[in-house]
Amino acid sequence: MAVKSSGAVFSLFIVLSLSLSGWVAATESAPAANPVTVRLWQDNYNNEAVRSFVELALTKAEQQYGPYTLQASAVPNLDAAFVALRANDYLDLVVSGLAAHREEVNLPVYIPLDRGLLGFRACMIKPQNEKRFALVESVDDFARSEILTGLVSAWPDVAVMEANSAPVVKREEYEQLIGLLKNDKISCFSRSLLEIKGELLQRFDLIEEQRLALIYPLADIIYVSPALPELHARIEYGLREAIADRSFYELFNRYYGNVLQEHQLYFRKVLVLKNPAISAAGLRAINQFGVASFKTSVY
Repeated sequence: MAVKSSGAVFSLFIVLSLSLSGWVAATESAPAANPVTVRLWQDNYNNEAVRSFVELALTKAEQQYGPYTLQASAVPNLDAAFVALRANDYLDLVVSGLAAHREEVNLPVYIPLDRGLLGFRACMIKPQNEKRFALVESVDDFARSEILTGLVSAWPDVAVMEANSAPVVKREEYEQLIGLLKNDKISCFSRSLLEIKGELLQRFDLIEEQRLALIYPLADIIYVSPALPELHARIEYGLREAIADRSFYELFNRYYGNVLQEHQLYFRKVLVLKNPAISAAGLRAINQFGVASFKTSVY
């Protein structure tokens, strides 16, 4: 009886060993899940900081959602990018400023990549126009002055300036506004502190106005095509993981950590503008994750 029992156990061991070996071999030879291709607007992709935040979100979500590849997709301008995004035609993601009308028809991820620094603005000007800013002490002064501010018509900043009664000149393209500035058709081309330094490296005849800073609640967020709710969930999950392990803040400090000091914000006259067009969800996101908070009753 003892010999038969040993033989049965030994036979069972061989069968289990062979089965387990086959399962391991099959597992090792099984192909990995195909990566999801994510198409990001080319202007965002070419911005190293923006692309890095998108990659961080997708990478942090890989264990939960699987691998990905990120591709640039060329669309001519911001308006066209949002048309393509909504139709899920050529684009899956656009990174742009909070705008209620775009939030309503797309899937916004309410975690501001720039922590609200998009709403920290300075004027790009011609050097000889500095004196126009010398007597501005308040938002009302700015609105009543002869300072004409140029903005791209698709930018959410247009609604902010109009809500504060500041005169605005709108054009569809960035370079059109540069032309207006050089020809004295506008006095100020409003740029975020994140943007203006790099842009002026290519424009030696223009400077950053140093006396004023305009601040209002506005931030860059990721918009996902409404056709892709799973991608929206993936990106939000990844960003929250990055916030939890602090890698989000490490990336922020790498690209934006010195912005306020570089532009000497603490030596400027700061004008705080209202942004009544901002959505409640957008304002909550800035107040939760941003470098500054804004009262909901005022802004």
